[in-house]
Amino acid sequence: MAQLDIGTLLVAAGTFWLAWVATAALNTWRKQLHAEKQLTFIDELTDTVHEFILLMAAPVNLLANAKIGIEAHIEVSHGSEKRDNAGTIAYIDKCGRSTSERILEKLALVKPVLGKMQSLVVKGQVFGIADYAQCQNACTMLALSHGQVEAFCWIIGNTNMNWDHPEVQQNLTDLSKINADSISANLQTQNKEYIKFAKNAYESAIK
Repeated sequence: MAQLDIGTLLVAAGTFWLAWVATAALNTWRKQLHAEKQLTFIDELTDTVHEFILLMAAPVNLLANAKIGIEAHIEVSHGSEKRDNAGTIAYIDKCGRSTSERILEKLALVKPVLGKMQSLVVKGQVFGIADYAQCQNACTMLALSHGQVEAFCWIIGNTNMNWDHPEVQQNLTDLSKINADSISANLQTQNKEYIKFAKNAYESAIK
């Protein structure tokens, strides 16, 4: 009877051991699968972020050239016309629509990538990645750069506005605040912030 009890205990212990090993192996597999999915996600988002930044270079350069043109018209019109923002209006009347169309043509190439980046950022919330807010903030600020260039195009592309209307004058004044150098600086800053996040996320996933 005692031998039977010992044998039963050994079988039970062996069964428990196998179950524990199987559970441990399953948990390890789940962790590895989760880590693999995280890494795949980070790879895709990183590629998308970098593609977005590269594509933004063209419209930002065109915006920089447009601002040079605006400044030139301001210098020429300085003192020759009493209307507020006279130089900016002169540039818009002469070049606004064509310049806006050229920049918007480049922005059209960026928009699908922007949409993909924003979609991935939302999707990434399910992974529970540490410090994910850093990623979200960087991508939000990147999208802001796109919005600034788009706003610039909207203002200079509307050539039939009532230039003396207070709201229109305010838009023209706000135009001076949209600066290619600051947009480029923001793109570089957010790229660095995103890389910090991605590096930490990689290290955490492969531990």
